[in-house]
Amino acid sequence: MDRTAPAVPRDSAAPGLPAALPGLLRAESLTFGPGSHREPRPEVERYFRDLAGPYDTAFRGEAFTGAPRNSSTEMAAAALDALGPLDAPVDLALVAYAAPDWEHASLVAPYLNHRIPGEPLSFAVSDQGVLAPFTALRVAAEYARRSALHRVVLLVIDQRTQPFVRRDAAVALLLECHDGAAPAPGLGVVPGVAPGDIAATLADRLPDLFTGTAPERTLVVAGSGIDPARDLPAFPGAVTRTEPGRPCTGGWAALLDVLAEPEGSVGPETAVLVEYDRALGDLAHCTLDLRELRSR
Repeated sequence: MDRTAPAVPRDSAAPGLPAALPGLLRAESLTFGPGSHREPRPEVERYFRDLAGPYDTAFRGEAFTGAPRNSSTEMAAAALDALGPLDAPVDLALVAYAAPDWEHASLVAPYLNHRIPGEPLSFAVSDQGVLAPFTALRVAAEYARRSALHRVVLLVIDQRTQPFVRRDAAVALLLECHDGAAPAPGLGVVPGVAPGDIAATLADRLPDLFTGTAPERTLVVAGSGIDPARDLPAFPGAVTRTEPGRPCTGGWAALLDVLAEPEGSVGPETAVLVEYDRALGDLAHCTLDLRELRSR
């Protein structure tokens, strides 16, 4: 399901998540080429000159306009196009990225507010590093629980103008939340986990999956901060790794690649996305029930 943009929109039904987690209705993953050159924009160049001035650094306008790139807003627009028509109003629109677009002339959250039907509440989750998508999902579930929101669009973006990103990529998720439910153990961020305690923490948080009785058709998507041989409890399921250099979109792209296997193939019934921020010691996990998706 991971394709090079632009892509032909295609619906992709997906399963409900356990307990209070949002139900994933459709999902698309896109990667992008080098992007386009920019026309000179005096107001933007003036901003960067002012930014560089106190550090005795010259701003080179020709290099700025001559470097091809994809803006976060452009990638968000392509991902929404791939997701297909939104046939019902959306209550909440979130964008998650490790760091904002380095050129602040166009912001994704206001764009989503105008682009998506229903005049949704729109904002970004950033400065969370590799855990940004997990935080965004927790925000969506909590808004649904407290404010009776139902439909959510989540855009996850990696932009390679950031030094820790190797590929421009975007993932679009259409979710349906269930209000009034209690928080679910399948989704969470655990702060202050030492590297040697990752496996024990996962086993404690998700005992039905990471035990000797776990179903064989469980897939673990291990993020960039997870070493499967060292950080995962023993279990009889499969493990897939995220692509290096995709801190936010990699986990979802790896999962969607597995779900795009040929029809009739035996695939996982349950998926667990796991990520660990080794700088902060924060561990995140998200559990999805894939059986409904497999039945459609």
